[in-house]
Amino acid sequence: MVSHSLYTNAEVWLLCHSYFPEAATQEMLDLWRPMLCPFNSNTMLATMETLECFLPLSLPPEKAHLGYQLWFHEFMDLWGACHNAPIWEGEMMWLMARLANRNIGYIDWEPYIPLMFTRFLRSLSLPVVYKQTHATKHHKLNSGAMAEWIVAVLGGGSSAQKYLNKFMKTLESYFHPANFGHWLLKLKDFLRKLPYCFVLRINFEQYKKTWETQVPDSHKLTEDDITSFVESVQPVAMQAMFSKLGATDVIHALQHLATLRPSLIIPQVIER
Repeated sequence: MVSHSLYTNAEVWLLCHSYFPEAATQEMLDLWRPMLCPFNSNTMLATMETLECFLPLSLPPEKAHLGYQLWFHEFMDLWGACHNAPIWEGEMMWLMARLANRNIGYIDWEPYIPLMFTRFLRSLSLPVVYKQTHATKHHKLNSGAMAEWIVAVLGGGSSAQKYLNKFMKTLESYFHPANFGHWLLKLKDFLRKLPYCFVLRINFEQYKKTWETQVPDSHKLTEDDITSFVESVQPVAMQAMFSKLGATDVIHALQHLATLRPSLIIPQVIER
């Protein structure tokens, strides 16, 4: 009951972001920034959990100097300085994923894209051995947060699609039916959520407008962007169809991909 109550409260706090006054970000930073000490993992974790729940992320672009611009680069630099897979980076990932999703086209993520994809690869706990040595540190990133961030930084001339192509190519062999391990569960969860987040973004950009910050025309996903995304995920989804862990997640992924580009997906599914 306690954990369920905390989870429900966290959802309520996240929904309250939009109702905070414009000066709230600075007030929160004044209160909690002194507790951002990476040498004290427990305090750092508690502080990041609090900031993730309360920091306003949806201020209008013209008021960004009162919001994320007060802390964005500072937090990214702090995260970049910690290479030992700290216990609080899961909260940092969710914070950055939500920030990216609610401010598409207004934040320059380009300097951070290579490092982010490196973190994503390490977080999947893949059985990679280098000179008979296994990696002992794995980044603790949620697959949903990873998918949300990746989709949010695509388009607008970003290099994210190029890195996504390489990322998916790396993952393809791990979905082969001959491969099996605990890491496969997270891989399949990521495969399901990535196309889902992409469909949500397309719906947000192309259909009924809301009060939320709209994506500028320069960063809206084009038809070529959609095709490139489907082509990058398609081989992995096809490989995963025969996975030993069942096909439920793969079916969802293929359904979303077929919604985007039926001519690329449906013939191959029928053929197989």
